Amino acid sequence: MTQPPGKIAHLQAWVAFEAAARAGTFASAAEELSVTPAAVSQHVRTLESYLDVRLFFRTGQGVALTPEGQKVVVGVRDGLRSIAGAVGLLQHRELRSCIRVSASPSFASRWLLPRIHRFNNLHPAISVKLDATPRVVDLDNDNVDVAIRYGRGTYAGYSAEYLFEEHVFPVGSPALISTSQRRDLVALLRMLPLIHDTTVLRDGELPGWSAWLHMHGIAGVDCSKGLFLDSGLAVQAAVDGRGLLLGRSIIVADDLAAGRLVRPVDQSLKVPQAYYLVRSPRAGEAGKIAAFRQWLLNEVALTRAACGCASNPPG
Repeated sequence: MTQPPGKIAHLQAWVAFEAAARAGTFASAAEELSVTPAAVSQHVRTLESYLDVRLFFRTGQGVALTPEGQKVVVGVRDGLRSIAGAVGLLQHRELRSCIRVSASPSFASRWLLPRIHRFNNLHPAISVKLDATPRVVDLDNDNVDVAIRYGRGTYAGYSAEYLFEEHVFPVGSPALISTSQRRDLVALLRMLPLIHDTTVLRDGELPGWSAWLHMHGIAGVDCSKGLFLDSGLAVQAAVDGRGLLLGRSIIVADDLAAGRLVRPVDQSLKVPQAYYLVRSPRAGEAGKIAAFRQWLLNEVALTRAACGCASNPPG
């Protein structure tokens, strides 16, 4: 029966045929296509019946193309490549209009999300897919364009651009810390519950309350009690007046600026880690990456100016 122009009979069977011709066994073709070897064999039999020719013959190692199969496989392969290419054009168009960004949940929720609308306004054609995860992603294999990482700036195989330094210091809600109490930190620490950012449990270099108090010569405060929460929840608990938090400067920057949190004293401690924009050299300077980088650096400059952060990485 003659097929209408543009219509291909038994397309799935031709896909199975090409896979078997390339793999040399029905089993390997089946594994590639996530079907059973019997399904591949049935597809081949369907084609052989439809064409009234044999396409394969059995060998000791698997199957090989007959002369008729060799004649048709090149055209089939070229056709499938053309289909894949057409689909790829659509996929690449979507990729060009979307940037995938990885960041820790605390940085994503407390700093990046409150600002991302400004990127959307500047670049309405570029969508942002934000992967908020504490996991260190592989930019080359995890479908991520850029990452904002917290560390010392050494990431083998990637380029790292310094964004922020970080300090830690006590913060609390203004309702919890009265004006008359702000100058007596020791009294506050002994009177109010402590909120512990459990990030310090995963990062030995980030000081917790015990280390911070020891470095400032403050004794008589029980650091074993209080609320133990992840960064984002810890900040929210402090905003809600649940206790004093040893805040991380970038994570609490917006809450300080808005007056949702206050610092009872000016004492702070600089930590060795900083925030970095991390990219794979293999990603090149795609337009969407360049646009996001420039926007991010502008936002970083505003935050640095507001909180007095250094413009150079910690040395």
